[in-house]
Amino acid sequence: MIPTEPKTIGEHLKRRRLELHLFQTDLAKMFGVDEASIRNWEKNTYQPTERLMPGIVKWLGYDPRKEVAGRKSRATITDCDSHLAGS
Repeated sequence: MIPTEPKTIGEHLKRRRLELHLFQTDLAKMFGVDEASIRNWEKNTYQPTERLMPGIVKWLGYDPRKEVAGRKSRATITDCDSHLAGS
C-alpha cells in the first residue's frame, strides 16, 4: 500500500520506492545499508542517520524532515485554534 500522505521519513521513502517499483533491497543498495534498515525506516521503528540524509533528500527530490515538521506545526496550530474556539 502506497502512503498517500506520508507523515514520517520512512513513509516518504516507501511511497517513492513503490512509485518507482523498487524493492527494499534496491533501496538498501543505493543507500549502502542492509534491507533490515529500510524495513525499519518504513515501519518507523528507526530513523535514518544524519549522514544518510543528504542522499535521501537527493533521491526524494525534497527534504522529508521539512514536510514532517510542517505537518506537526500545522497540527499544533489547528489544535490551538480548536481549543481556543471551545473556550
